[in-house]
Parts: sequence; structure tokens; C-alpha cells
Amino acid sequence: MKSLFPWHVAAFETIVSQVDRLPPGLLLVGGRGAGKLRFANHLARALLCSREAQGCGDCTQCDQFLLGHHPDFHVLTTRSTLDALNESPIKAGERYLASIGRGVTGRIISVDQVRALTGALASAAHGPGSKVVLILTADDMNANAANALLKALEEPTDNTFFLMACRTPAQIAATIRSRCMTVPLSVPSASVLRTYLEDLKASTQTVVDQAMTVGVALPEVAEALISAETNEGSGVGAEWTSVIKPEGRIKGEMLTKLDGEQLRLVLPQVQQAICRRIRFQLMSLKDGEFGELSRSLAQSFKAYRAIGRFLAAAPGTVDETLFVEYILPALE
Repeated sequence: MKSLFPWHVAAFETIVSQVDRLPPGLLLVGGRGAGKLRFANHLARALLCSREAQGCGDCTQCDQFLLGHHPDFHVLTTRSTLDALNESPIKAGERYLASIGRGVTGRIISVDQVRALTGALASAAHGPGSKVVLILTADDMNANAANALLKALEEPTDNTFFLMACRTPAQIAATIRSRCMTVPLSVPSASVLRTYLEDLKASTQTVVDQAMTVGVALPEVAEALISAETNEGSGVGAEWTSVIKPEGRIKGEMLTKLDGEQLRLVLPQVQQAICRRIRFQLMSLKDGEFGELSRSLAQSFKAYRAIGRFLAAAPGTVDETLFVEYILPALE
């Protein structure tokens, strides 16, 4: 399990120090790449642990959690999220997907999943700790699922906590938000992030500088970039570097290899690369060349606007495969 970001430690310690006074719902708010899952994992382990408030990491409860099969840890997520992530704890989400099959899109948390969860929560806890539910992400619930979850929040079973990772709080029903403690997972200042990235032992300062270009908004991506460069990791960092080269060149075909979450992380940088290319084309324009260049510029603008619409759309409402096919010609 990945370590907490140092700038999230204070929020974590504040929560675990007041377990007896916590509401049943905690809304973990942060953008993509902010560290919501790792924060939720640490908090879930602490709530399940039978020894220490912050989670000892050595007891039976912690061992079961880290292996991904703690009976009192429940995960509601989408098929696409479960397939994309490789963190052991969220494997517990498989039990609520098995009964509904893969579905058409696999991108929505359904009411059937919530009903299966509430049925499981009616039983007594198997261990000495709490029962913990992780919803990753709460933005992906449809209206019926949200209504079913509201009932569980209104009449929670004893020692049951709902950890709801969320990108956009406004998309969560006000009736649910009102029953939750909001935990904003802020991003660090540039100086704090640079110190953190330098401690990861990148080979050169240039690598740190490249990571810093995205890190203040997306610290997980910056961390992954360093890990990919030092051959200590892969995932989003490796995929990012395979799409956006240091000199700003776009390898459009690599977009076809990304899952939905990775695609949404990389696309803002693709937009910036498109802007750099447009600016370079305009600056190098010579007399008599505008006619031919205008067609290329139109394609670039078309891709830029399409990416903007894709990023603004709710996850699961746009087919990623068709979208990538649509913009690829403009990226070549």
C-alpha cells in the first residue's frame, strides 16, 4: 500500500483521533491524481485495526485488509475502475460486481450493488473493528444508487463508516452531503511538492522539472513520472511519458492503450501540446502558406475542442474508444 502523501498526514491524524465522534459518512474530495484512494486505504485500515488508532500494519485485521479480503471491508466501484487499478484492498469490490455481470459500460455504480451492500451490512461485524465501505468514486453512482445509499446513511448500522471518494461534490446529492463530513484532500504548494519529488531520487533535476509541470495539480502523476523514470514503477507515469514526449511531441497512437481514468489524466497535457504546436505553426508561417496550413490548424482546433468536451462530460457518458479514434487524425 502506497504511503500517505506528507501533506495529507495532518488530515488523517485528525480523523483517526476522533473516531468516536465521526459521522457515518466521510466525503473525500479531490481531483484526479490527488491521492484519494491511498488516503481512503490508510483510513480504512485504521478503522479496521484492532490495535492502534492509525493502523498497526501487523495484526490479523491489517493483514486481511492488505491482502484484499477483509470481510468487514466493502468496496463499491465500477468494473472499469476495478480493472484499471492494481491495489489489493479494492479487490473487495469484486463481490458486488459478480452478481450483476460486466454490464454494457461497466462505468456506473448501480442500485443493485448498493442493495447487495446494505444486505451484507445488516450482519454483525466479523472482526473486532468497524465495518468500512469505500465508494470509489461516489460521482459514478446513478440516481437510484444514490437514493438507496441515502437510506443506509440515515439508519447506519453500528460502527459502520462510508468513505466516499469524490471528484466533484456538486454531483453528489445534497441529502447525502449533509450527512457526511467533507475531507478536502488538497494539493501541495510548489515548494512542498518539489521537496517531495526530489526525495524520490530522480536521476536528474530535469526529470523533477518535467514532473513539476503537472505535479501541483496532479501529485500522483508527478510521483508516477519519477517512478517510471527510475524503473521503479509504471502505470500512469509510464503511460504519460509514452504519450507526451519531453519536447512536446504527441504520440497519438499511445492514447488507444489508456483506460478511461488514465485518459482523463493525460488529455489536459495533450491540449497544452496542441496549443504549443499551433503557436509554433503560426510563428513559422510564411507568405502564401496559409491556405495549406489552415486545414492543419482547423484539425488541431477541432481536436482541442473535442478534448474539452470530453473532459467536461461525466465519466461513462462518452465512449473512450470512439473519442480517441475521432481525435487521432489531428494528432498525427
